[in-house]
Amino acid sequence: MQDKLQQYNVVWDSPSRDASGSMPLGNGDIGLNVWVQDSDLLLLIGKTDAWDENCTNLKLGCVRVKLTPDPFAAGAAFRQTLRLLSGDIEIVAGPVRILLWVDANQPVIRLEVESRQPIEMMVSGCAMSFCQVSQALSTTSS
Repeated sequence: MQDKLQQYNVVWDSPSRDASGSMPLGNGDIGLNVWVQDSDLLLLIGKTDAWDENCTNLKLGCVRVKLTPDPFAAGAAFRQTLRLLSGDIEIVAGPVRILLWVDANQPVIRLEVESRQPIEMMVSGCAMSFCQVSQALSTTSS
């Protein structure tokens, strides 16, 4: 059964242009859109109970992860996989492996980074206007 499910994993061999090329990930309460753009890993975060006055489910924030040295540099090997059996996203880029998942038992987003060489990680909130996100994600869903 496991082999059958793994054949349906979603695999990308290049980073995305923008949020319209994001992979979904979540635990039924917290949802993420995950993509690599301009050498950064981006996480757009949503929650099932975050609604506005127009009954629109809102995105709550964006997190930007920057790695130095840059494993996503042009020409570097890249593979992003939505692994259905384990419910996570694995990104392999050059000497770096990133594993990302939303904890099933706690409202926690987990991020692991492994590298065969020393690496520095900077995590920050990023500015993404509602219009940019809505436009990018509505393109994905239509």
